[in-house]
Amino acid sequence: MAGIREIKKRTAVTVRQKFFAFVILSVITQILIATVYLLTLGEASDYTYGRYTELIIPFVMVSGAIALWNQKKKGILVFTGGMAAIQAVCALLVARQITATGAETFHGFFMVGISYLYNEGGFDSWGFYRNAYLFSEALTGFVVMTFFYCQSHKKRHCFLTGIVVLELALAMRAAILFLNPLQKAAFRDIRIAEKIEALKDEGRQAVYVYDTFPVYAGILQFLERDMEIQVVGEDGLAAVLKKDMAARNVMIFAFDSGNIQKCKEVFSDSYTYGHFTLLYND
Repeated sequence: MAGIREIKKRTAVTVRQKFFAFVILSVITQILIATVYLLTLGEASDYTYGRYTELIIPFVMVSGAIALWNQKKKGILVFTGGMAAIQAVCALLVARQITATGAETFHGFFMVGISYLYNEGGFDSWGFYRNAYLFSEALTGFVVMTFFYCQSHKKRHCFLTGIVVLELALAMRAAILFLNPLQKAAFRDIRIAEKIEALKDEGRQAVYVYDTFPVYAGILQFLERDMEIQVVGEDGLAAVLKKDMAARNVMIFAFDSGNIQKCKEVFSDSYTYGHFTLLYND
């Protein structure tokens, strides 16, 4: 705000004021982009979509801490309470909108910042956003109390240390929720990529059948960047299943493909691991 006042007075604007103005404009732009994105009906997690904000949030947090450091406790409490009220209304509107639109698919890893209590097995929009709101306000209360203590004792390093410890604990919780379950699948995909590479070394051509979504071929291409993978749709499946072609192909399907069973009779070997099923002739 100081930067805006200086601009109105047509006086020199400092680099610090320009930086804060840039942060504010970045936040506004991010909100506008998210608003436009939400004009189309999507998944339940789209309504509190959190990806790509990580480029802005650290600067917002630092700017907020600097702005609060010289503020009085009463002002901080009033502002915190006002934000809590606004967030409560937003959480209510989001849960109501999800129920009204019938959106079902929910991805907590797209909004990790409010998904620390996420339960994939029994997702309920009202319960989730209620718990997320209460937990977020509890975290806010902890940060504010820590801030008051460090402010009165002039110990900025203690405040920063507390924030780091809190962020580390939340990161570990997020890893347990969203990274650990994927580690086993990632290991299996690595092993099957190695098996495909070994089969290719025997003179076979890797053929991925694109008949399901998402397209898991990208996982293989990421793991084996130099591997050449031919991608065919269901309309091109008959051509690669011809006897002379099948003998020199290793067919790659998504593990849940509906074409696996009807193609098994053409191949002598079947191997399912991770996201993939391989069919080939030994």
